Amino acid sequence: MKIFLDISAFLAILDADDSSHPQAKKIWLKCLEEDDMLFTSSSVFFETMALIQFRLSLEAVRVFTKIISPGKNFLG
Repeated sequence: MKIFLDISAFLAILDADDSSHPQAKKIWLKCLEEDDMLFTSSSVFFETMALIQFRLSLEAVRVFTKIISPGKNFLG
C-alpha cells in the first residue's frame, strides 16, 4: 500500500507526548512489517524539520533527518 505522510504523522511518530503517539507508533510498525510504501513531499519534509526543532529539539531534527532523508528509502 502507498501511504503519504504529512507533518502531523511525523510529529505523532516522533513525539512521545503527542496524544496520537501510541496509535501512530502502532500504525508505523505495522507499515514496516507489511513493507508499505511510505512517502512525503519535500515541502512536508522541510516544514517538519522546522516544526520538530521548534517543538522538540535540534537533536530530534538530527534523528529525523538520519532516518528519513530525501531520496532515501527510509523503510530499509
